[in-house]
Amino acid sequence: AMLAYYDTSHAIIMFRKHLRRYVEGFVVLDGFLPRLMKIKETEPLYAIVAEMEAMLAEQREAIA
Repeated sequence: AMLAYYDTSHAIIMFRKHLRRYVEGFVVLDGFLPRLMKIKETEPLYAIVAEMEAMLAEQREAIA
């Protein structure tokens, strides 16, 4: 379980780095974190990444 936790933490850190390219500030994370919490711990990391990518796509559309 701890390994999955660290993978998730790393994914969030990477997400924040990428997010900076698209959005000013981290307000978007307020909307993202509840969605991240809905993902079960047993789900693989790619499920988390897919959720992040979906969120980024929505944000780009909202800004455009």
